[in-house]
Amino acid sequence: MIINIFPKPVYSAPSGLAPEYLVQLAEAMEPQYRPRQQASCFWQTEGNLQEQEVFAPLVELGVERAKAFMSELGFVETNFYVTQMWGNKYQQKELIPPHVHNNSFLSGVLYVQFSEGSGNTYFAEQYDSDLQIEIKQPTIYTVGEQAVPAKQGDLVMFRSNIPHSNYPNRHDDDRITIAFNMMPCEMGRKEKFTYLKWNG
Repeated sequence: MIINIFPKPVYSAPSGLAPEYLVQLAEAMEPQYRPRQQASCFWQTEGNLQEQEVFAPLVELGVERAKAFMSELGFVETNFYVTQMWGNKYQQKELIPPHVHNNSFLSGVLYVQFSEGSGNTYFAEQYDSDLQIEIKQPTIYTVGEQAVPAKQGDLVMFRSNIPHSNYPNRHDDDRITIAFNMMPCEMGRKEKFTYLKWNG
């Protein structure tokens, strides 16, 4: 018998945001993309979009979904706040390599503009060793990464320490996403001397 221990849950669902609002978000980010450095693989805004009024509905949605996500996993109901939020634009053949989000508990991504072939988000396993025997067939125990299929308007959330990336955009249209990091407003237990409250 094989027992699958310590699975890594990823939340994925339609955001429910109106298509008109997604267009509004894309238009709001367009003048905010920073000049790209030569080594950059894609376009990015600054990380303070959560402070702008147009993004307020997305911030509210992210907090609401984070609470529900954690509750469904079995954690006590906890409020969250967005610490950073930024836009990403991937033109044809552009990608982002595997990375994690440090100093963050939960991360999320909203697919603002997304076409089939523009690159799903891939989540990678963290191995303690580079040793691996030959794979007979792909299973959840043998593959090193797994894609989370997405559609325009979808919202994906995950623990910030899970390595993730996306493959090159193979579509003529830009792939536009909004990423964000979140922290719980408080955590731990006072009677166990593990309590911590953040000024979120």
